Amino acid sequence: MGGEPLARRRKKRRRRNFGSILTVLTVLIVAGAIITSITVFLKVAKFEVVGTSKYSPAEIIEASGIKTGENMFSVNKFKVSSNILKKFPYIGQIKINRRFPDTFIFTVTERTPAGYIEADDRIWLVASDGYLLESFERAEFKLVVPQIVGASLMSPLPGSKVSFEEQGKIPALSEITSGLHKHGLIPQINLIDISKLYSLSFTYQNRLKVVLGDVSDINAKIKMFNAVRDKLKETDKGTVTLTNPGEARFKPE
Repeated sequence: MGGEPLARRRKKRRRRNFGSILTVLTVLIVAGAIITSITVFLKVAKFEVVGTSKYSPAEIIEASGIKTGENMFSVNKFKVSSNILKKFPYIGQIKINRRFPDTFIFTVTERTPAGYIEADDRIWLVASDGYLLESFERAEFKLVVPQIVGASLMSPLPGSKVSFEEQGKIPALSEITSGLHKHGLIPQINLIDISKLYSLSFTYQNRLKVVLGDVSDINAKIKMFNAVRDKLKETDKGTVTLTNPGEARFKPE
């Protein structure tokens, strides 16, 4: 008949099977070589720390738990990040990147002090994102940041979020401190008053009381204050009312 002999077809099939097996073995050998090279050669030898002023690079590297000689891929970056953030209250964010063949890079974003609250005969420093940084004895506190009044701290701990009995005051404080920080006003603010959520206020240079009303449109209100301030004399004293972000009223003393 016109078909190919059976023996020849079987021989070709065996050749194809052998070729497939050889291909798989080659892939496995190459993969094994790659894995071996990663294990043997890609080991941690160096560290770089960027963006830190409060803590030394050595402190951050030690807290990371990463050791020289450790495999680059065996490091759990999320666990390392968590360890560092728990230990150092002034660190708000940290990015951890590998730079092959042997370096880990830590990029730190530090929290900025935005005010202080007195509690249990101590002064607690608060960051602009609402986290507690550290506490001081009154006599040793020298930082120029505004005092925050109108709320009592509950169970303060370094690195924890501020907690008040009136929960609504937590986002209110965060909005005000973040807004003042954004507009570069923190060093010139003496007092932040969150006693009344419908009448939040701050004091500027001990001469201007700025009434913000409620927490809505805080950034727009602070921006409006900057415009008003630029039109006032440096000796002017009084109250600036910004309960409506589109309207400002100044009442001199």
